[in-house]
Amino acid sequence: MWKTEPYIGFENQYKKFIESHECEAKAAMNNVETYLSVLQATGNIARANMQPFVHPEPEGMIAIDQRGVKIDKKHGKLKATRLYVYAAIVSETVYLLGIGDKDSQRLDIQNCRKKAQEIKKGEQNG
Repeated sequence: MWKTEPYIGFENQYKKFIESHECEAKAAMNNVETYLSVLQATGNIARANMQPFVHPEPEGMIAIDQRGVKIDKKHGKLKATRLYVYAAIVSETVYLLGIGDKDSQRLDIQNCRKKAQEIKKGEQNG
């Protein structure tokens, strides 16, 4: 049974991000729930990765964006957001690694890439 789990540092980063980008953060989290639902229903990561809000990233990570979620018109267009996750097959866990916008994308990918490597090592050694 697939589940989500915040990885080290995610909760603090999410709290900081949601302060200035509440709608974007909630939209991306909603898409994480959709992603998890597809995994629950199919057990197939490749199928889950075919969702329109999913972007492939290094180390087997994916970035889930804010697209497709209905928002209140008063907020206007949502800023491009990426919520980085890593789906670990052995533990059936979708690890929440980090969140950011296009301005922080390069640094976010670098940081999340290291986290994904740590998770992979743990799965291989566990």
